[in-house]
Amino acid sequence: MAFRPPNLAIYNYFSVFFISLYKRGLCPKRWKAAILVLLEKPPKRAQEPVSYRPLCLLDTMASQ
Repeated sequence: MAFRPPNLAIYNYFSVFFISLYKRGLCPKRWKAAILVLLEKPPKRAQEPVSYRPLCLLDTMASQ
């Protein structure tokens, strides 16, 4: 897959949008939400809480 330069109109729109959010210190609520997924550790017993590893899925827009 070759790299394609972004559509400049879309690029400019999102640049202005994200820069204005950053300057005002705003972060939409949806970007702060996470989904918790529990992954089972193979050698452990499934009935015990320590048998699971928590994994939080975050919106990539919120990670800075």
